[in-house]
Amino acid sequence: MANWKLQAIDLQKLWEQGPAAFPPRAGRGEEQEMAIACGEVPSPPASAFPAIDAFAQQRSGVVGPFWAWDYEPCSTWPVRSANRYRGPWDRRTANPVLVIGNTFDPATPLRGAVAMSQQLGRARLLTLDGYGHTALLNPSACIKRYEARYFVSGLLPPKGTRCGQDEKPFGD
Repeated sequence: MANWKLQAIDLQKLWEQGPAAFPPRAGRGEEQEMAIACGEVPSPPASAFPAIDAFAQQRSGVVGPFWAWDYEPCSTWPVRSANRYRGPWDRRTANPVLVIGNTFDPATPLRGAVAMSQQLGRARLLTLDGYGHTALLNPSACIKRYEARYFVSGLLPPKGTRCGQDEKPFGD
């Protein structure tokens, strides 16, 4: 069964049963993600988030505030990484960087992937012509082939390479 169909089934369960449909998995809480993310990212103070919320609402509509508040816990997170990389970002790296962006990702627009691939010192953009958040959640055999080639041999795809997704969301 396709990933899109499974997501549609989960959304229906959530609609019918509410949060009780998905009890938290044992041993995997939000704290694990926050421990990594908050240790690495700079964060504004908690008092700044109402203004960030308003900006996000104006810019992105109803989905904006969700993303605006997503990392608010970092504003008071008690630990920061001792070896956090703060740049510079435009230096040539020992190995090339593969950047993958989706054309229709509501959370991380393609323009961000384009900008990142241009700013990094030695990067290549691989574009997924498809919907959804990240290439991991959007099945594409073409993307997987380029990822495998990159991880095994360090080879980047040719400039301008685009891949399609294997299935459209929720069928045709």
